[in-house]
Amino acid sequence: MKATRAAMGCVAACVLVLFPKLGCSSDEKSEGGGEAGEGSSFVDASPDTVASDEASTCSDGELSGDETDVDCGGSCLPCSDYRSCEENSDCSSGLCLDNLCQVAPGHCTNGVQDEGETDVDCSGGCEPCADGQGCETGDDCASDVCAGSTCQVPTCDDAVSNGAESDLDCGGPDCPVCAIGERCELDSDCVTETCGPDRVCAVPSTCTDGEQSEGETDVDCGGEYCARCEVGQGCAEASDCDNPVCEGGVCQAADCTDGRVNADESDVDCGGADCPPCVDGLSCIVTGDCESLVCTEQVCQAATCSDAVVNQGESDTDCGGPACSPCPNGSACTAGSDCSSGVCTDGLCTLPQCADGVANGDETDVDCGGGCEPCGDGQTCSVGADCTSGVCEAGTCQPPACDDGVLNGAETDLDCGGPDCTGCPEGSACNENADCESNDCRGKTCRAA
Repeated sequence: MKATRAAMGCVAACVLVLFPKLGCSSDEKSEGGGEAGEGSSFVDASPDTVASDEASTCSDGELSGDETDVDCGGSCLPCSDYRSCEENSDCSSGLCLDNLCQVAPGHCTNGVQDEGETDVDCSGGCEPCADGQGCETGDDCASDVCAGSTCQVPTCDDAVSNGAESDLDCGGPDCPVCAIGERCELDSDCVTETCGPDRVCAVPSTCTDGEQSEGETDVDCGGEYCARCEVGQGCAEASDCDNPVCEGGVCQAADCTDGRVNADESDVDCGGADCPPCVDGLSCIVTGDCESLVCTEQVCQAATCSDAVVNQGESDTDCGGPACSPCPNGSACTAGSDCSSGVCTDGLCTLPQCADGVANGDETDVDCGGGCEPCGDGQTCSVGADCTSGVCEAGTCQPPACDDGVLNGAETDLDCGGPDCTGCPEGSACNENADCESNDCRGKTCRAA
């Protein structure tokens, strides 16, 4: 675009010099003798017209034409420092690097705070500013610490690796020594007084010499800097041991009664593969770490009848046992009480039956009443049909009586006949003469005297 715009100006000027009539107005004749009015193929390409078009886009507040940034670069005026560019001529400084106009060379030593600098001749592409000079961020400062718009003096607690420190707030002549694994330049930078070949503080060489050196509690272990000692090696305190239990000067193996979280325990002496499960409220990693078998957010939870786990004595998931409702048919059980049917057969809750020895289903007593055979005298009932006597009073089957309004017992007709009741009147059913008042039973019917 930039090359096109520049070429247009050059071509226009050349054409006007060689062929001046091409710039004539619409009321002048063309070279061919015709009018250069409507329909003419000639246009006004004068330098003034091109320059006017370019000037209008260089002040429209938009990135247009061959501009490299808004209203600058290309055929417009050069851009100021830190604006976009494509070549040096796009920049007022004459320096375009990485598509950004840079501060003109020499600004870092001119004794003036130029654009981009936070103080005289520092930051903004120059050297970082010294302590006490102005800044906007830590990057502007040699100390990497900017507070209150002023570069600060390095300290051993500014959370920045600066000054003579070898690592963050440690090492060097002024700060505390560095821990194992932190960067160093000299042995004196390290708490172990050992700066390794990779410039990292390392354990002392005595920790790998195959001897029990000063400070070690056993060969190459224990003490402040060496590796922790294994079970059976010497120790002075728990921290000397890989399993932090030191008794009688010897590192002990982890067990479930040592009052510590060790081995694969999830909490003190519980959880893991070898110790008892943890009670509610203690830490866990997996469900098996908990008595309840419920581990949520690494804490053992209390068992409930809705936690989708077989726990708290349940015979199946969330049913059976002493705490939850009985289980439906087909569920696991250990006793009839685990089942809504009351029948547990071969470890499974089964459908009620009239010979299962349990009062279940619609039975009113054990294996009787409801859809089963009627119940005997004295058994529980709901209606007379639940009883062999046909009489249910106060929820109990009654023995037959000669005044109960029911044909039962040895009666031949309602409350009469048989060995226990009085003879039946004429027309009543009978089996023998004694069943009738008339003492005359013919054709199973009492006759008149």
